[in-house]
Order: sequence, then C-alpha cells, then structure tokens
Amino acid sequence: MDRAMNQSLTHKEASRLEALARLRLLDTPAEPEFDELAGLAASISDVPISAITLIDERRQWFKAVVGMDSHGSDRESAFCSYTIQQDEIFVVEDATADQRFQRNPLVLGDPHIRFYAGMPISGPTGEHVGALCVFDRQPRQLTGAQRTALEVLARQVNARMELRMRRMELRMRRIEQEQMLVEQDRLNRELLAAQQRFQSFMDESPFLSFVKSVDGRMLYYNRRFAERFGITMSAWLGKTDFDLFPAEDAQAYRDNDLAVLRSGQLQVLEERSRESDGSASLWHIYKFPCGSGEGVTTLGGIAVDITETTMREEKIARMRREISELRDQVELAQVMALQQERSEMMSDRKMEMALVGL
Repeated sequence: MDRAMNQSLTHKEASRLEALARLRLLDTPAEPEFDELAGLAASISDVPISAITLIDERRQWFKAVVGMDSHGSDRESAFCSYTIQQDEIFVVEDATADQRFQRNPLVLGDPHIRFYAGMPISGPTGEHVGALCVFDRQPRQLTGAQRTALEVLARQVNARMELRMRRMELRMRRIEQEQMLVEQDRLNRELLAAQQRFQSFMDESPFLSFVKSVDGRMLYYNRRFAERFGITMSAWLGKTDFDLFPAEDAQAYRDNDLAVLRSGQLQVLEERSRESDGSASLWHIYKFPCGSGEGVTTLGGIAVDITETTMREEKIARMRREISELRDQVELAQVMALQQERSEMMSDRKMEMALVGL
C-alpha cells in the first residue's frame, strides 16, 4: 500500500515538475505584471511581505517579491511546499505555535516569519507549481474578504502565467517556422543546384539517356535524345513506345523492358529502330531498373547509336572477304599458270625427243 502511494506521489511530482518546466518561468527576470499582483496581495492582506513563488525539485524561487531582498530558499524550509499540496488557501497564523514550523530557519532567522498565508497557483493542466503568498513578522488572521481576494489574485497569476506561456510558445513556434522556411529554402536551392548539375551532365553526355515508368511511359530524356529524334524536351513525355514507334518495334522494346524489370539487373541489349526515310538504325542499349526503399519504380536506359560503326565493321568484313576471295583467285591463277607452263615444257621436251629419234 505504501509502495503504491509512493509511486503515485512520484508520478504526481513528475507531472508537476513537467508543468513547471513548460511555463519557462524559472530564473527569468522580474516582470511588472507579476510584481504588481504580488504588491496588490500584500496591500490587500495588510502585510509587509508577499511573493509569487515557484517550486522545483530542490528549491523555492521567487518570480516576484515585495518587502524583502531574497530570491528564494531551499524547498525543505519553504512554507509554500505545504501550500502546493492543497487545493485551497493554506494559513499559518503563528508559526512559533505550529510544530511544523517552530524550528524552521525562516522563522528562527531572517525574515522571522510568524504569519503565512498562501494560495496555490497552477499550470495550464492544473498541477500546482507554486503559490501566491503573504508573510508577516507578527501573528495575525485573515478576514473572509482577504481570503477571497487572495484566491482571486491567485487565479489572476494563473491566467498571467498561462498567457505568458502561450505567447512564448507562439513565439517559439514562429521562430521554428522561420527556421524551417530558411532550411527549406536552403534545401530547395541545393536541390535546384543538384538538378542543374544533373541536367548539365546528362545533356552534355554523348549518349542518349531516358527514364520510363514501370508501365512504359516516358518520364525523362536528355538533350542528345531529343536532338537525335528531332523533338522538343517535352514532346514525348508521358507517351509509350506504342505511341512513338511501329508496333513491331514497340513490342520488342517493351519485351526487353519487362525482362529487365523482372530480372532486377542491368542488361546490355541491341535494338533496332526505323528512321523516317525507311532505313534502320542499330542501338547498343544498357537498360537497368531504378528504385528506392519502396522497390523498383522506374527503368533507366543509356543508348549508343552503333549503326555507322556496324556498317563500317560490316564493310571492313566484306572487304576482307573480297580480298580473301581475290587472293584465292590469284593463287589459283598462279597455280594454273604454273601447271600450264609445266605442261608446255613437257610438250616441248617430247617434241625434242621425237626430233632426236628421227
């Protein structure tokens, strides 16, 4: 039972300290609106000393004080430590006659408290964070009107604290928003610079580059691509290969795209395209899946026109074949000529032998 009660008290104190921290009042400079309420409390109660106190885990700190030169005391000796445990005004008419305070250093020494009255003040969620209190160096009693006035003034302190907190939160929120806007502007500028670097890199690349969605729609192509096909930088965006090329070619491109997306790996392909004059171009294409943490979202491609290279290689191969054939023909002619020469020589020898025989 005691353990459960201690846990409950610990939780309650933690909530109270959290509410106090949220007010952002501890160790702040004096503010006229709180000084005026403290002065009014002393005047109404007809006492020389009054204060608006805040109590953290170790100390009692005065946000406003009238009638003594002090910033606070330790929590253990603070009368207000009793006040925050209650929901109504706490009064000690003569501290020297109250066993709880007879040996209190604030009673035995400066400011020599004999009379104390305190009304708890609360944060916006109701936790008692301190007190509006009045002191006297001689015993006394509060009238009913004075009690009521202290209760009203305490509510005014509550309202002022909450208003101050709301203003500060609003100011902090505005500062955070301004910082976010500055950061967003910086990120936007960095993003724009990165996009410009990327665009410049892609446009100056000697290769044709493009990006398609997984359903085959053109999302991006570089300047070399646009120049090669004689189009603007936006003419083909959103279109599929079936919108742009003959059906047979488009189907071949789509089949290759799907194969790359299924494999999840880079593939090196050769694809043909038909030109407006009816001729065919041959492309060496690198196609690869692109994605993020959400999986593959696009397909990228880099294409190199190898038509001229292929034609040149084919021409060289043809010339080599022709040279080889010509060499074979020359060798054959040489063999035939040699055989003819030998045949003629044999014929001449036979004739000579015949003449000798005669």
